[in-house]
Amino acid sequence: LRSLSEWTSKYLPLIAGFGSESAGARCRELGQLFEARLLESEFGSRFLSEAKSRHMDGKARLRELLFSFAFAGYGGNGPGVTLMVMWALQVIRESPATYVPLFKRDPSAFVLEMARFRGGGGAGMNPFVVLETQTYTLGTGVVKTEQAGTMGGTITTHANRDPSVFGGPSHDPSYANAFLPGRENADRLFHTEPITHPL
Repeated sequence: LRSLSEWTSKYLPLIAGFGSESAGARCRELGQLFEARLLESEFGSRFLSEAKSRHMDGKARLRELLFSFAFAGYGGNGPGVTLMVMWALQVIRESPATYVPLFKRDPSAFVLEMARFRGGGGAGMNPFVVLETQTYTLGTGVVKTEQAGTMGGTITTHANRDPSVFGGPSHDPSYANAFLPGRENADRLFHTEPITHPL
């Protein structure tokens, strides 16, 4: 954990443009250390074997998994799942009489709803270039046209409150914005895949 903390403290300034060459070199050194330890583990062996059976580059996929855990899982994008845990605790503190029983009834459903409600760390923003002009009618009835060649972006925390998915039978926005662990369609939670990045 000390090494992960050091890696995070050096990596975040680097991606913000404030790092140094020595910090970059140390990040790479730490990344190689994490990768070597993971490759030596039973999990690493099973992972490589599974990747091989799927005709994938096992080391590259393991590196991607490691980066995803270190950045988004341990603490990176604001600061990763650590932030979601903090939000969950804040919600529970707002009304322990309401939320403690909900958590105890089904911890997995509570955490999943927290991810839908607040995001799994950051807002999950991913930019893209629109390839062809298309018009969409949103769940709210608003009509939007994306023009080919323009920039767009996904924001998972907005998508996860879409009334047409999470608004119940009547597509009610207030129902979509309610915190309801165990809600129907919880499995339709929208999430973004992490960008592959070399450690």
